[in-house]
Amino acid sequence: MPAPLAWTSRTDDTRLVFHRSTQGTRTIRKPPRPGADTSRSQPASGVVDPVIMARAALAARPDEPRALFTLAALLLRAGDPEAAALLPQLERHDGFAGGWLTIGDALLARDRTDASLIAIKRGLRGLSAQTPADQASRAQHLLGRALVASGQDGLALAAFEHATALYPVSAEAWYSLALLHQDHGRHAAAAACYRSALSARPDFHEAALNLGVALGECGLIEDALDAYAQALALRPASFGRIAQSLVSGRTGLMFLDPGRLRANLQARARPVAA
Repeated sequence: MPAPLAWTSRTDDTRLVFHRSTQGTRTIRKPPRPGADTSRSQPASGVVDPVIMARAALAARPDEPRALFTLAALLLRAGDPEAAALLPQLERHDGFAGGWLTIGDALLARDRTDASLIAIKRGLRGLSAQTPADQASRAQHLLGRALVASGQDGLALAAFEHATALYPVSAEAWYSLALLHQDHGRHAAAAACYRSALSARPDFHEAALNLGVALGECGLIEDALDAYAQALALRPASFGRIAQSLVSGRTGLMFLDPGRLRANLQARARPVAA
């Protein structure tokens, strides 16, 4: 099995390069011959391959950086070594913030954490004071996710807090901040962040369920049951996870009877705001 190709950083930690792993070899795909058919087979469902669409967009507007970065990100997510050929073109658009953030997200999805951080930081440098708050928040949230993946939890905490300050109705940023607090045993802080996530998005099932866990760890069993009731109302199939959380928690043994627990939660449930 040939080793996968990866994007990584140079020794100065400021540039991205594409290289072959020393653990194996793989042939780098050469650019297609002029006039060659570069299309991929269309999925049986009839949905057009997004890579084909990205190629068409780039062919129609070869000087448009958005099309270039979209194609590169799709190839990276697919683990396609053809992405290597696009890197020199990407480097010509050093200030295209959205494009580098897209590349960083794609690299993070492939567990290329170091390279992802370089791309994300390049994208952040390209943002300006005129960048909409929600976009700036998403960029900080992406940075936080990459920092968590690289084991830099302290810096990740600052990034998530920055994301929520920039755009306080970002449910995803509040949720990530809550998870980080919870991972470090800061259950009260986690509960507050889960509440903020639910305030921003009342149908956020995972936030409701984890709020129940955090409140249970704080010893607030009644509040925890209210949160679990909300989670159950949002996703009835999650009852097993809720029951397991209560049995595993410090105050859950009173609900070893699943029928009694379900009845209790259903009685507590309140309508979810539209």
